[in-house]
Amino acid sequence: MNKIVSIILLCCLILLCFSGCSTDGKDHTTPAIIEGELDKSSDLVVTLIAYLEQYLVDYDLIGRSFFQKVDDIKSGIQPLHVAFDPSNYYFVCGYYNSVQEHNEFGYCCAKDYTWVGYKNVAEIQEYYKDMKWAVVFQINKALTITDILSSKSAVPNIEHFQIYKPTFENGVNIGSPLVFNGTFIYLNYPNCYLNRFSQNTDTMYYCKSIYYHPMNTIPCVCLDGEYYLSFHLYTVYSDGQRNESNDYAYSFGQYYDTLMNIMEKDKYNLTDEYGRTSFYGTISFDDFVNGVLK
Repeated sequence: MNKIVSIILLCCLILLCFSGCSTDGKDHTTPAIIEGELDKSSDLVVTLIAYLEQYLVDYDLIGRSFFQKVDDIKSGIQPLHVAFDPSNYYFVCGYYNSVQEHNEFGYCCAKDYTWVGYKNVAEIQEYYKDMKWAVVFQINKALTITDILSSKSAVPNIEHFQIYKPTFENGVNIGSPLVFNGTFIYLNYPNCYLNRFSQNTDTMYYCKSIYYHPMNTIPCVCLDGEYYLSFHLYTVYSDGQRNESNDYAYSFGQYYDTLMNIMEKDKYNLTDEYGRTSFYGTISFDDFVNGVLK
C-alpha cells in the first residue's frame, strides 16, 4: 500500500514541473542582492527549504525523450534559454542550534533554520546569534533569459541556487565562490514542484541538481559567443578506444532525419582528467526553431 501511495505522489511531482511569474524580459539584474536576516515565508527561503526536504530522496524516474520535449514545445510549452552569470552571485546561509548529540543529517530540521543573506563570499559567518551554520547556498543571477520562439515574449527572472561548502577560519569564510556559468533551454511547464512554493515574486529559483532537471531541459553550449543545442555523440578513451554510447534514433523519434541533417558533427570536444575526450554535435537555435519547431 505504501509503495502505491509513493508511486502516486511521485507521479504528481513529475507533473508539477516548474513555472515562474512573468516579467518584461528586459532586465534580469534589477532585483537587489539579498542580505541580512531573511523572512522564513519569503519565496527564496521557502524554495530552499523545499529543496532540502527532498535532498536525500532517491527518485526512480522515467525519462522524457527529446521528441517528447519537441512535441511539448509545439503544443505551447515555453522554451526558455537561460545562461547564468558566473560573476553575479550572492549567498544565503541557514543557521541552527541543534540539541546535544543531534546530527543534522540530511537537513532534517531545515524548516527551523534561521536564514541570513550575504553579498560577498568573505562575509559568510560560521555563527549567527550563537547559532552554527548548517547549510550555505550560492545563488547566481541570470546573464540572459530568452524565449527561443520569440524574443518579445514575457519571461520570468531566473536565479540558480546550489549548495556551497564554506571553509571557516576564525569564524569567517575564507573559501572561494563556485564558478557557475551553466546554460540550457528550460521547458517552462506550469505548476512545477519547486516553483509551486514561489507565488509572490517575479523570480524563479532553480537548481540544476534537482531530480527532474534532465527531463525538463535541453543541454546547450556557448561557443565563440553563440549558443547551440548540444548532443553528446561519442567518447574516445586514452587508449584510443571509441565508445559511441548515444544512439538518437529513439530519442529523436519522428524528428531524427531532420535533426541529424541540421546537426554539425564534432563541433566541439571536452577532455577530462582521465584522458577521456567526449565529442559533441551542435544545432544552432535558428536551425532548431526554423527546421523543427515551425
